[in-house]
Amino acid sequence: MRHWRRMLSNFWPADFMLRQRTYRTVEHAFQAAKIALADPALAERFALESGTALARGDGAMARKHRKLVLLDDAQLRQWDGLRHAVMREAMHAKFGGHEPLRAVLLATLPAELWHGTGRGQPPTRIHDLETIRDQLRQ
Repeated sequence: MRHWRRMLSNFWPADFMLRQRTYRTVEHAFQAAKIALADPALAERFALESGTALARGDGAMARKHRKLVLLDDAQLRQWDGLRHAVMREAMHAKFGGHEPLRAVLLATLPAELWHGTGRGQPPTRIHDLETIRDQLRQ
């Protein structure tokens, strides 16, 4: 399948529902959850229901707006405890709600999934995506 690696990305557009909101990408949902710790109303701008250009934009736009508000120290600690669960929840909604994407993810079995930035950083293993794959396989 063409572009199958891109389909695994948090930036791949595939509208999905999460917590009664529709997000264009996993990155949109992830940034919305983080920003909601400081300003829930501002976090709504990432959801398609808001009608904003940000919500309709691509994953790179969502990432670019990750500092729409800055979290204080307590919020950062809270986010550090939540972020992996939020990521898994968003990925599960994306891949669980789109059969073609689910099929692409399941076709990666039994491979380890890695992400390379190409910016001089070593590749990192994507354990969260492997966990989602295992859940969807059952």
